[in-house]
This record gives sequence, C-alpha cells and structure tokens, in this order.
Amino acid sequence: MVAGLVVGTGCGDGKKYSLTIAVNGQGTTAPGTYKYKDGESVTITATPQSEWDFDNWSGDASGTNASISVTMNANKTVTANFSLAQVTIFDDTISIVSGGTWYRELEPGYYDVDLSSDDGVTVEWISGGVDQGYNSGATEGYHKQSVPVFQSTTFKLYNPTGWFSNPTALLHLRIVKVQ
Repeated sequence: MVAGLVVGTGCGDGKKYSLTIAVNGQGTTAPGTYKYKDGESVTITATPQSEWDFDNWSGDASGTNASISVTMNANKTVTANFSLAQVTIFDDTISIVSGGTWYRELEPGYYDVDLSSDDGVTVEWISGGVDQGYNSGATEGYHKQSVPVFQSTTFKLYNPTGWFSNPTALLHLRIVKVQ
C-alpha cells in the first residue's frame, strides 16, 4: 500500500518547499513540523506496524536508519519502505524414534524450512488431509524449501520403521515465516 501525505507547503516570506512522504507497506512516519524554509533540516521517523520491519528510505532520501534528516532546498518526495517481519516459528534439534512422527501446524503464509540430518526422515506438507506436493522423501544432509501455505497446514516429519539401522533419527529443524 502506498499512501502519500504532503506535510509542507510554500507560504510566507522567503523560499519554502513541500515535502511529500509516502509509505510503502505497513507503518507510519512522523515529521516534526509541516512548513519548511529553504535550508531547514527536517527529521522524519518511520515506525513499523506490528509484525512489520522498517527497511529503508527511497526517493529524495536514502538509508536504513528509521530516523533521517532531510535538508529542504527543493520540493522533495521521500518514501518509507516497510516489509513483513520474518518470524522464527521453530528452531531446535528433534529426535524421532523409528516409526515416529513430529508435526507442527502452520497458519497461512510463506515459510522457509531448513532441515539438517545425518539420518533419513520423510518431509510432508498436508493441508485439509491432502498432500501439498512439497514432500522430500527420505532426506539426509541439508535440505531447504520455500513453501507457500494458503490454508492451515500440517508440516510433518516421519521416520519410517526399519528404514535405517539407527532406530532414532536426530535432526535440526528451523521454520521461519517470511510473509
């Protein structure tokens, strides 16, 4: 969503300039004043909404600090850019006995899944009882998937009975919601 807000207009004595502030994503900006004289320094602060991060400024300003100063020597347009925050859903080591399963319910969104194991496990994504087609089969070593989830979904790890001589699969799993 991009919303424009004119926060300065020319009026009165001497040169005065307009500053237009736009917001890309979910957040707000807070200038200290609305009228800017030639050479005046204006501090603008960007504040993200819940579950959003401030990324950067673009247009007639740049940088990644949430607060910036803009010197008014011409009409200017500045955009505060926000993105959805990455939220770690799970990051731990798991032990799954032979024939056992581990699962996690995931809400709609986009997820990055990193799995590292010396033992084989099967990865399944199941939504409404239907396999979503992101399955891995038996996985050893490092495995990464980026998966869209459009409705509540079960992420399931399964250690097939008798698949390996080691009856317990040990793995590290990290699930991050990226949108």
